[in-house]
Amino acid sequence: MDVVGRSSRTGAEPPAFRCDTHTHVFGPQQQYSMDPMRHYTPHQASVQTLRQHLQAIGMQRVVLVQPSVYGFDNQCLLDALAELGDSARGVAVAPREVSEAQLKVWHAAGVRAIRVNLQSSGNEDVASACNELSYWSERVCHLGWSIQLYMAYPVLQAVSTHLSRLPGSFVLDHFAMVPFSATASQDDGLLLRLAESGRIFVKLSAPYRLADAQWARAWARYLVSHAPQGVLWGSDWPHTARDAGVPALEPSQFRTVPTQTIQQDIGRWLMDGDEQQQVLVKNPARLFGWASG
Repeated sequence: MDVVGRSSRTGAEPPAFRCDTHTHVFGPQQQYSMDPMRHYTPHQASVQTLRQHLQAIGMQRVVLVQPSVYGFDNQCLLDALAELGDSARGVAVAPREVSEAQLKVWHAAGVRAIRVNLQSSGNEDVASACNELSYWSERVCHLGWSIQLYMAYPVLQAVSTHLSRLPGSFVLDHFAMVPFSATASQDDGLLLRLAESGRIFVKLSAPYRLADAQWARAWARYLVSHAPQGVLWGSDWPHTARDAGVPALEPSQFRTVPTQTIQQDIGRWLMDGDEQQQVLVKNPARLFGWASG
């Protein structure tokens, strides 16, 4: 199936209001300071280039995720949201001492989620993870925000019962960082149980960040065919990476992920119009607060 064109299976136009739920924007370093303790340094990736990416893959909506290199400084994200308008939503990163007033300012700017990133820092402490989940659930649930989780899969396994008992919605980044394998039985049905809840979403994104990306389609089909109400899709544009041998504070090239590859993945993971409507339109609209979808 050509994602930008018609579905080869049905001959129908792809649904409107489709959303890429995982992208980043990086502005000029002289304007947006990066965390001196960052693990990599990206090149610039502008709103204009993001728009070109979205047009190429046939997406009308987008979610911008605060990258780790900016730490708690969300200004680049907020400026991009202002430029993109209502077609965009944001996922911010905040310290615990962030005020309620600041959260409301961000809400007005288009932020609809908080990101809890334990993966980039290598934090695999289960008690710490449970504490973070409880804290942020209490802080942002009343705003209608979700909590986006980027953590090692063993940590998710350990906190899954606690997670299921918390109020609010949660998003598990990058296939929940599950160790890919030939069968979906390796996770004992955990991801499926979480996705079936309708408020914990597995994001199909960045298969190249996992151990064996060749099994991405099998995992995607496993989740989408059984629990489409608990699945999102994201491109991970502009595909950040740290080049081997390059110091963290020196720029690394983005990964090369052709538009055709992204299109093919969508067509192979979401195989008909109903699945695309649910995963690309309905789920993002409900989770990120768009009126239509």
